[in-house]
Amino acid sequence: MIKISLTALALTVPLAAFAQGTDTQKRLDDLEKQLKELRLSLGKDHTELSRHHVSGYLQLRFDSLLVGKDLVKAAGSGGAGQRPTNGGPSVGGAQSSFLVRRGRIKFDGPLNDKDKYTVQLDFSNTSSVNLRDGFADIKSGLPKNTNLRVGQFAPHFSYTLPYSSRLRESPERPLGFSDSGNAAVVFKTGQSANAGEITPGSVIPLFSNQDRDSGAALAWSLPKLHKNTVGTLTAGLINGEGRDNNGLRNLGAGLTSIYRVEAVQNQANGALTLGSSAYRGAMPVRSGGITGGNPAPFVRAARSFTGLDARWVAKSRAELRAEYLSGTFEMTPDRARLLPGNKVSAWYATGKYPINHKTDLALVYDEFRPTNQSVAGVSAHDYQRNTLQLGVLHQIAPNTRWRLWYTRGMSAYDPSAASGSPLRKKVGLLITELQVEY
Repeated sequence: MIKISLTALALTVPLAAFAQGTDTQKRLDDLEKQLKELRLSLGKDHTELSRHHVSGYLQLRFDSLLVGKDLVKAAGSGGAGQRPTNGGPSVGGAQSSFLVRRGRIKFDGPLNDKDKYTVQLDFSNTSSVNLRDGFADIKSGLPKNTNLRVGQFAPHFSYTLPYSSRLRESPERPLGFSDSGNAAVVFKTGQSANAGEITPGSVIPLFSNQDRDSGAALAWSLPKLHKNTVGTLTAGLINGEGRDNNGLRNLGAGLTSIYRVEAVQNQANGALTLGSSAYRGAMPVRSGGITGGNPAPFVRAARSFTGLDARWVAKSRAELRAEYLSGTFEMTPDRARLLPGNKVSAWYATGKYPINHKTDLALVYDEFRPTNQSVAGVSAHDYQRNTLQLGVLHQIAPNTRWRLWYTRGMSAYDPSAASGSPLRKKVGLLITELQVEY
């Protein structure tokens, strides 16, 4: 019995070891299978994540007003509390200033095989972080060559309003196409805090805060008009109020419609772009000043423009561009009060010439007529704004461009000022900046 037991024991040990070895091997096989599945999953996740992009842009500036000391105060022009007014140079304020004029971070990627999203945040020295872009481009379920954009985006009006500062030659948009008073530092742009009170001689940009707006736009790539010519037709509905750092819903009683048609003809020595735009809408504005301590009610002011633009870009990178708009904007130049039947017009012409493969020279002439009527004792002619601008652009590295730019006001800073007043001077602004893409 003992012999049998010993024999059985001798046989049992290797059998147990064999069973244990088999179990371990199975576990190893299962683990290897799980690791393989994990690698495949991580690979798919990495591939999916790689389709989503993060990018950004910085416009790092130093600017200085080239004016007499009688127009610039060392202590600033006031402001809340114990600090003078902040921001860039201004008449009555700082003469020179460092400034992060624009800072942006952008996220974009696919929603599926056809649709995509874009989110872009904006920040600077003079504003809080706010939403610049937040839209979806939808092609699913739509006819071929058609795209529906919904959300907050650049309105498809004119050539230069949607055009990014990282691409254009000038630091700011031309006056009649600008979204910000930064384009008009050499002119008076103040606005009274009292409802309906006109600030004589002051002009607010035509598209204030409207480099972005909320709505929907349908774009259709036109069939080839010619073997070397392609085109795009865009129609949209937007709030017409622009954007605000604190958020903004439509304040008016209706929506604004925008339209644009553009054709590009490629030639052996360059490309010619022709465009036409239309803008039809209205904005709320005070019907008058304060009476008996009560501000006047809001009314709808017609806002309707038509624009034409042309652009020639040579193979050498030389460029010529001109743009014109005209229409009705029933507000005083400072946007304080209704001005029935008011007509506006604006145009600019710009040229860019490459000195070498990294450096360009650029020249801009700009004109803006915010009214065809006398307002607050200032004639329509005196309200006219004109600038002459000259600059050098140098590509330091693939993602870094340096710009040196000078803007000279060709009309008085404040046309409402008395004859001989320093405020009737023609002001110049010098800008040097780095533009960095990341």
